[in-house]
Amino acid sequence: MNKINFSFYELDKHFYKIFTDKALLEKTNKIGDGVNYFQAIQNNVFEAMRVKLLGGKINFFLHSIKILVRSNGIDHKIKKNINKLLFKKYNTSIAENSIILFCENFVPHILNDFIKISNAISKNSSVVFVSTDFRAYNYMQKKADSTMQLHLMNTFISNNKCYSILKKRYTSFFKQLKVTSNADNNYYNEIENIFFKNLKILHLFSNTFDYFLEINKPKAIFLGSDGFSISRTLIYSARKKNCLTYVFQHGLINSFNGYLPLVADKIFVWSNYDKVFLEQNHIKESKIVVVGAPRFIKKNNEITTKISSKKINVLFITSPASNVEANYQLEAGVKTYNELSTNNNIEFSIRPHPYFKNYSISVLNKKYKSFIENRKIFIDTEKFDLSLNKASVLIFAEISTTLFEAISYNKRCILLELKNDSSYDIIDLYKIKRHKANQILELIEQPEKMEAHEKYLANYKKILGLENTFERIELEINSI
Repeated sequence: MNKINFSFYELDKHFYKIFTDKALLEKTNKIGDGVNYFQAIQNNVFEAMRVKLLGGKINFFLHSIKILVRSNGIDHKIKKNINKLLFKKYNTSIAENSIILFCENFVPHILNDFIKISNAISKNSSVVFVSTDFRAYNYMQKKADSTMQLHLMNTFISNNKCYSILKKRYTSFFKQLKVTSNADNNYYNEIENIFFKNLKILHLFSNTFDYFLEINKPKAIFLGSDGFSISRTLIYSARKKNCLTYVFQHGLINSFNGYLPLVADKIFVWSNYDKVFLEQNHIKESKIVVVGAPRFIKKNNEITTKISSKKINVLFITSPASNVEANYQLEAGVKTYNELSTNNNIEFSIRPHPYFKNYSISVLNKKYKSFIENRKIFIDTEKFDLSLNKASVLIFAEISTTLFEAISYNKRCILLELKNDSSYDIIDLYKIKRHKANQILELIEQPEKMEAHEKYLANYKKILGLENTFERIELEINSI
């Protein structure tokens, strides 16, 4: 497929429209015995297409391979085999009416949220962490409180006869789809390819989830995301068993395909900003519960924020949506350094986003080699908490979850204005003030302006880190 001149936002809306098409969903709802496998692979398709269509002239090989593995379901096939080989001890059944916290991938910030939530609700509910990812299981073994029961999926239920029938029905569906469609025919070829790469593993997990829910009969299932294929498959299985499902907002809402459509019964969101956005996109108010963000509720030992009078450590944080955007943000980082370099006390580092880490480091070492070799700009690859601790000022190339994470630590955070106009081609719910590079220098060098900016940011901390977050969550659980 040839690359098309799409922006991330346009591509995001385009594939969201395909996977929420009522006519398509009506047909696919009838095929999968209660499981809409077509809608389950929405994120797989979007991830693959953003690499193919937004990858730029030179795609980064390792990044493309990683997306290929994920979008084609190869990662779940690998994890399934590892689970069977390394974790042979059969997991014991769980108590009926338990609250299940489910995570299909190793995402530490979701797992840490689950730990906080479990600690808050375990006094009145039996809490069980369930995962299909051995890394997430191992992480929780080390980090979670002993009151949380852990369950790794390592026994799988297959049904080759049903799978064969399912495959024939979907083959017929895609054949008819390509005949009746016009403009999106190229996309449907790609969707079909990714779909059938995923179908067998998703059907295997569907059977496994059906059996697991029938045996264990949980009270409700809470998920870190309902946008991924395995999570959506679990939700469809839970729906067949009349088991309620809830999803937590796991990060900043900056993509339709990350959060929409809502497949779970309800979603816990950070703020009214997120609630309004979801309502505007056809999610009923009764399905949205504003609770704040568990990870933004910090203990007293928060990271210090004092700026050293001798050295000002400035950390520039990128959060691109594509390789092209990664290039653009890295260039913006270098331009920002040039603007700030008139102050000899500033030490400047650029932090690549983990999703584009290898690609960004490669670009920095090639395109901006002199800056790196002469130690004018440093590349930051440490754990985020360590980077936060060292930084005096954080500049964000774009709005991101890490921006709010830093605000929750009372750090001095500045959102860069990358464009001359205010019509940003992204989803930006919070509308945090943006600053040009010369304005950032003024904030750094004029304490009274920085102090006023910090007070402004503190309002967002109050909005996101609601003190009664866990009480709101427990109230919802108790009402089930």
